[in-house]
Amino acid sequence: MERADVLIVGGGPAGSSCAWALRRAGMDVAVLDQARFPRDKVCAGWITPAVLQALEIDPGDYGRERVIQPIQAFHVGLMGQAARDIRYAETASYGIRRREFDDYLLQRAGARLFTGEAMHTLRREAGEWLINDRIRAPMLVGAGGHACPVARELG
Repeated sequence: MERADVLIVGGGPAGSSCAWALRRAGMDVAVLDQARFPRDKVCAGWITPAVLQALEIDPGDYGRERVIQPIQAFHVGLMGQAARDIRYAETASYGIRRREFDDYLLQRAGARLFTGEAMHTLRREAGEWLINDRIRAPMLVGAGGHACPVARELG
C-alpha cells in the first residue's frame, strides 16, 4: 500500500504546479494520471509572462532544451474587415509545446508519479482517501481538468 500526505489526480499544469508548491512546503505528494508523460496535448500552446513568473521559470533556461517562442505582435481581423497588426513593447505571450511544458512541470514537481494509471476506484476509509485500492492519503486534489475523475466520482 502506497501512502502520501496528498494525492493529486491529474498531472497536467494545475496538478503538477500544486504538487510543486506542496513539495516545497515539505509534504509527501503523489500524482496519479492516466497518461504517460510526455504526452501529446494540442490545446493551449501559449503561456503569459505572469505564468512564468508565478511558476518561477526563467524563459532562457527553459528554452535551452525546449521550445519557447516570445510573441510580441498579433495579426487580427474580423471577417469582411481589414486585418490589423497589434504590437507590444514587450513579450505579451510565449508559444510553447504542451508536450514539453507539461512534462517539465511534472518532473520538476518532485512528487511520486503514478502515470499510465487511470483512477478506477475512490473511497473514503478511516479518515483517508483510498484510490485504486492501493494509494492512501488524507488529502485529495482533483486536478483532472474538464473530465476530472475525482469531480465526476464525487458529483
